[in-house]
Amino acid sequence: MLRRFTLAHPIRLLLAIFALTVTTVFAVACGSEPTPTAVPPTSATTATSAPTDTPVTSEIPESTDTVPPMPTNTPAPTDNPMPTVTPMPTNTPMPTVTPTPTNIPMPTATLAPTPVPTATPMPFLGEWEIGVDEIDPLTRKRTVMIGLLAENTQDYFLGIVCFESAVQVTVAWKEHIIDSTVQYRIDDESIVQEYWETSFNEEATLITNYQAIRLIEELFNAGEFVIQVTPDKLGPRTAVFNPAGLYWAVKPVLEACEVEIN
Repeated sequence: MLRRFTLAHPIRLLLAIFALTVTTVFAVACGSEPTPTAVPPTSATTATSAPTDTPVTSEIPESTDTVPPMPTNTPAPTDNPMPTVTPMPTNTPMPTVTPTPTNIPMPTATLAPTPVPTATPMPFLGEWEIGVDEIDPLTRKRTVMIGLLAENTQDYFLGIVCFESAVQVTVAWKEHIIDSTVQYRIDDESIVQEYWETSFNEEATLITNYQAIRLIEELFNAGEFVIQVTPDKLGPRTAVFNPAGLYWAVKPVLEACEVEIN
């Protein structure tokens, strides 16, 4: 047993010192004196040293107990600021420079020349004259007649008339007509012989409707119309007419009878 308390090995000596130190510290912490422990004598071969009081150290040895680290406060995530939208640069209008008003002379009013009305040329009627233009109060039919005197004598008369809605071509002879067969020529064309009707007083020869309209068309561009009739045994009577201007002169007659001729 004595050999076990003998601290022959240095390590055992260090362990004993460490145990003594821990006991002393614990006693100081509890407020009591530490109980001195006898140091076992060394072996006989080792010189005996006087026991010395082990000074009580006031330093608290560092604890070998591992202290768990305190949990660190993880900072709360901060609200990331929303990225601000940078507005697109607007086209800033350039300031308009107000020009200094200048004294602009007022334009002088130029009077437009008054157009001189041109006289509408009257259609060429030649020697034709309107003899009658009236409306029958009973039948309400229009009667229109144009006439032309013969060039070789004032006794003969060529008339074109719309009467009772019928177109007539009449040659007045102012003589009693026995034979109403007539012959006529237009310009240099061939002589035409036709049978015409006689008027009520038998002093004129006449044709109507289609036969009259055909003759009117032939006289539009004619310069001479020669017609002959034989009223009695004394010989034939001849009348020479210039039908120039008939195209325009006959318009009222044709309109009254509602006849169209190109």
